Amino acid sequence: MRVRPQNSRKWGSCRTVSGNDLKGMSEFIGESQKYFEDALEWYCRKYLAAVSERAWLCVSLVVFVTFLLFLMWDTYSMFPTKTDFSFIKYTDRYSDEFLLIKRLSVDVEEREEDLLSSYLAGEYVKRYESYSPDGTEAQLGFVKNNSSRRVFVAFKNIMERGAIIHPLISKYKTDAISLEAVIDKVELLPRSVASLSSAVVEFRVKHIVHGVLAATERRKVLVSFSLSNVRMASAGVVPFEFTINTYRYVD
Repeated sequence: MRVRPQNSRKWGSCRTVSGNDLKGMSEFIGESQKYFEDALEWYCRKYLAAVSERAWLCVSLVVFVTFLLFLMWDTYSMFPTKTDFSFIKYTDRYSDEFLLIKRLSVDVEEREEDLLSSYLAGEYVKRYESYSPDGTEAQLGFVKNNSSRRVFVAFKNIMERGAIIHPLISKYKTDAISLEAVIDKVELLPRSVASLSSAVVEFRVKHIVHGVLAATERRKVLVSFSLSNVRMASAGVVPFEFTINTYRYVD
C-alpha cells in the first residue's frame, strides 16, 4: 500500500517570475539609485561645499590678518617707543634753578631749530658712542627714549652681544675699559619738504684703560631725526619730541 504525501504540492511548487515583474524591479532599482545620487549631490552641495568654502575663507583671513599685523608692526617700529625727553628743552625764566646754562650759539640770527638740532644730534651721538661699565642701564634708557624702535633694537643687540667692548677687552687684556666720545663737528644736511632732517656727525672715541688714555678713534655717522617745532612746543601747543630714526656709519 503506497502512502501519498499530503503537502507535496505545497512544498514543491514555486512561482514563475514574469517579464513584467523584472521590468518593474529594474525601474524600481533605477529610481532608487537616482534618488540616492540626488541625495548625495544635495548633501555635498549643502554641507561639504559650505565646509570647503569656510575653510578657504579661514585660510584667507589668517593670511590677511598676518599681513596686517606685519604691516602694523613695521609702521610702529618707525615711531619712538616713548615721548619723554631727557634734555632741558626750553627755558626763559627760573634759570637760577640750573647749575649750568649752555649757550648754543653767539649768533642771534641763527635759526633756533638748527641750533637745537645740531646740539641734540651731537649729544645723542655722544651718549650712543660712549661706554661705562656702570652706566649701561642709563645708556639703554637714553637711547630707547630718543630713538625709533628699529634704532633702539639694533643698539640693544650690539650691547647684548658686546660687539664693541669685547674686542677691546681682548686687545687690552682687561675689562677696566671705558669709552668717551667727543663731538668735533655736526653738519646739518639740506632738507626737502618730504624728508626728515639729517646730519653728519664727526667725533672721536677715547679708549680709557685703567683711567689712562690708551688710544683714540675717529668716526663719522649719518643720522636722520625728527624735531618738534620749537616755538609751538615752548608754547605748549605740541609736545617736544626729538627722535633719531636712522643711525649709520659713513666713511
